[in-house]
Amino acid sequence: MFKFSDLTIGVAVANRSEAMEAETISKNGRNLKSQKSRKNFLNYLVIAVFAISASFTSCGGGSGSGGRSSSTPSGVCEKLLSALVKKDYKTAASYLYTYGTGYSIEDNAKLFEEDFSYFGISKYKFQNEQISADGKKATVIFNITYIDNENTKEEAYDKDFQLIKTESEGWKIEGDGRTLF
Repeated sequence: MFKFSDLTIGVAVANRSEAMEAETISKNGRNLKSQKSRKNFLNYLVIAVFAISASFTSCGGGSGSGGRSSSTPSGVCEKLLSALVKKDYKTAASYLYTYGTGYSIEDNAKLFEEDFSYFGISKYKFQNEQISADGKKATVIFNITYIDNENTKEEAYDKDFQLIKTESEGWKIEGDGRTLF
């Protein structure tokens, strides 16, 4: 059972404890406020470091992606698929190797838009990447789930992408907006 006298004793002990702490601090020449400030600063510093490191490890992209670098063959394919999911056809077309095809980025973007008016990509997952011994060609396999325009039927297929490494632009996907899918 709680008694008022218990509360009075508790407050008196707390007040006496604070007074003793203040007396000890003044005797040692330290300032309690500066100690608390240092402790708060260290707490904020630890939290800031943790938040920054967490933000670096949580970066990623794509729908079911592993956050691959766009400087790798699988990263380029992932960027293409991510752009197609978002219906950003010009960005998707920028990952295609257009030299000698007769198609510009704008042409390929229009071709993607025409093809993807009948179906879309709902998700994709990286399967495999193989780079040739000379490092100039690669094959990347993604499992892609396509969905019809009415969002009633989904079908998943493995899609092989053939890539070529250019000196000026890095990895590019061979094909055009019409024949790629």
